[in-house]
Amino acid sequence: LDVPVAALETIKNNWMAHPKTCIKISSADIIQFAGLFATVRQRGPTAGVLDSSKMNKLVEFEWGRTDEPNCDINWTDNLPGFNTPSSGGPIAGRCTGAGGEIKEKMMDRNGFTAEHATALIGAHTIGLTRFTFPGLAAPWVPNGADNATPDGPIFDNAFHDFLINTIVANDAVTFGSNPPAEVAPFTSIFPDWFRDDPNDLNHLDTDVTLAFDSLDTSIHPHFRPHSITMAASNVDFLDIFDAAYDKMSRLGVE
Repeated sequence: LDVPVAALETIKNNWMAHPKTCIKISSADIIQFAGLFATVRQRGPTAGVLDSSKMNKLVEFEWGRTDEPNCDINWTDNLPGFNTPSSGGPIAGRCTGAGGEIKEKMMDRNGFTAEHATALIGAHTIGLTRFTFPGLAAPWVPNGADNATPDGPIFDNAFHDFLINTIVANDAVTFGSNPPAEVAPFTSIFPDWFRDDPNDLNHLDTDVTLAFDSLDTSIHPHFRPHSITMAASNVDFLDIFDAAYDKMSRLGVE
């Protein structure tokens, strides 16, 4: 991540050096704004083009985060998918464990609803698993690739559409009952992720669990109904995602 982090640091420094700068911004501000910028710029009606409606959404961003001077790489364990105790076990159990991670880390620790957590993970519509799986870097969905359009990827509800309409199984028990046949469209199974080799797509356990109802609601709630809603309507997805991202972006704002 050295290259993108260095790019964001340059943007921050140029911002602060500009003679018309009227607010002090932090690295945390820049990271949050970068996420907003990417998800707004790359949505319709024309991905990669900033129209007046998109600009209005960007100017609503609230600045004021403070930087942590002593960062610890182990804090990534607070993100679902970076540390899955159920890795390598039965697939249905992996889905339950992954759902528990989402509940513990996104809902219990940060106050997101199940709907908001489902929407935020939908940010995987754009981007690639670039360094997590050496030699197998790939997007989650085809329009998430850097070259999906001449102006980059498309940010929409394609991630949730994949979960509901491309994954063949409708429940975690069926999904894990007869691998590899029942895990279609995935063709390769890893300890905590799945790969669709013909289409060059990767999905984490914490992605796949959003496709199914919970097998144990004492561990995590049902995420599937929210995925169905977002798969059916890009407008609904964007509305829910924007509300969730706004809430996330304000964590730590003074």
